[in-house]
Amino acid sequence: MFEQLQEDTWFRQKLILNVDRDIVIVSVANTVYIYTEFGGTRVYLNDGNWATANVSPLQLYGSLDPNMFFRANRQTIVNVEYIDRIAYIRSREFRIHLHSPFNDVEIFSNLQKITCLILRNLFGLYLFPHQSCATGTLLLRK
Repeated sequence: MFEQLQEDTWFRQKLILNVDRDIVIVSVANTVYIYTEFGGTRVYLNDGNWATANVSPLQLYGSLDPNMFFRANRQTIVNVEYIDRIAYIRSREFRIHLHSPFNDVEIFSNLQKITCLILRNLFGLYLFPHQSCATGTLLLRK
């Protein structure tokens, strides 16, 4: 059943973004992280620039490959390829450090979400796409 779900699932490969008054199309792989604040969604790119998206982060996250992107918290979605390290801060709280030029960005996450990330990327345990650990069911990927 899970194999069928993966075969039928389509994930976005390009993003249409706004830079000043221009519209640009960028590859999803060039996205380092996505951050939402005050109703606006910014997409930060690997060249150090950012652009705005005219879609909510929840809609955007639902169309991104869960093997490539990780929802660190309510405001931030991170491309796992750009995670440098994860640092323990205090009880149940972690800081995600990104590769340069974003190594000064502060992205925080909780124990539950970091556990999901580790299970998914190290051990091949997956959730149904885009659900949290609290509501999702773990599946073993073959």
